[in-house]
Amino acid sequence: QLFREHAERDPHKPAVLEPDSSITYGELHAAALRMAASLRNAGIVAGDVVAYQLTNSWRSCAIDLAAAALGAVVAPFPPGRGSLDIQSLVRRCDARAVIVPAQYAGIDLCQVIEALRPTLLSLRVLIVEGEARKGWLSLEQMFQAEPLSAAQLPEVCPNSPVRLLVSSGTESEPKLVAYSHNALVGGRGRFLQRVHPEGGTFRGLYLVPLGSSFGSTATFGSLSWLGGSIAVLPQFDVAAAIDAIAKLRPTHILGVPTMLQRIAADARLAQVDKSSLLGLICGGSLIDEVTVRRCVEAFGCGFISLYGSADGVNCHNTLDDALDVVFYSVGRPNPAVCAIKIFGEDGVELPQGSVGEIKARGPLSPMQYVNAPELDAQYRDAEGWVN
Repeated sequence: QLFREHAERDPHKPAVLEPDSSITYGELHAAALRMAASLRNAGIVAGDVVAYQLTNSWRSCAIDLAAAALGAVVAPFPPGRGSLDIQSLVRRCDARAVIVPAQYAGIDLCQVIEALRPTLLSLRVLIVEGEARKGWLSLEQMFQAEPLSAAQLPEVCPNSPVRLLVSSGTESEPKLVAYSHNALVGGRGRFLQRVHPEGGTFRGLYLVPLGSSFGSTATFGSLSWLGGSIAVLPQFDVAAAIDAIAKLRPTHILGVPTMLQRIAADARLAQVDKSSLLGLICGGSLIDEVTVRRCVEAFGCGFISLYGSADGVNCHNTLDDALDVVFYSVGRPNPAVCAIKIFGEDGVELPQGSVGEIKARGPLSPMQYVNAPELDAQYRDAEGWVN
């Protein structure tokens, strides 16, 4: 609904920019309704899980929106996950459909899925990006279907699940965390709005996979909440990223420290126009003072250090913070996103300034761990605080 309002208000505004093409809000909205029709024709209904492993493109956003329109749930996992991780994730979420490219990094992903299928009892719909195969639906053909009309869309509860995020942790298998429509747009959207209050002028270059927890801000925050634009590359490459800065004119770049370090170290960065840049949004791991200084100097913009997790924690600096604050902190929690408290080993809340375990609660909080009540019991308390 939020995305449709933006599409109706400004259908010709760029939604997703890629190195050689772009898609507008109106075009992406139509593509999402075509995909929704195809998924429904394939038997996908409200509550069904659609897993996908795709490189960054507008297709991921269209699948996110199509599932949301049907009341279904997307479970993206970034490219590069091995067969054991794929098996674990798809089985854990009881995926009804799976979407993969025919090949990635020389690996035949269709063969991987087919080999795992006997152990994935819920899996019924196989969709391939690329050359069509027997027993597989073509993703390209699904985007050619007659789009659903607004009258054909079901009524969807905004507090129902819409996306499963992969959360790494101390467990032997990756965890899956369920987020509702409201938690994603209200949490991820408000996070980005604090970073860029102007909203619709936001243009984020996503160096991270859209299928990652970090990348979940794209469809639900950047597009659906802010009404901004995103720029993507099919995979991270330093030269391509520098070209994208010059050509696609992002206001912000979202990446992990190693990505920003590699770009900053390339001499070509100094030769391109970086005047559109307002800030770097860096998450995923700690970053040191030397690297922050180097990036600020090389990119010629501000630096935002993000501390967050798929489990519902979010804290970050803003462009209003002095640089020396960024060196030693990740800012303060945004009360519109989540509250943060510190607890001791005995579960008792500690005063400010103490060292302890972080717990968070708020609009960003996930609904639950997927098919893992033991994790809910371990990481969530009766009052909704998540650690």
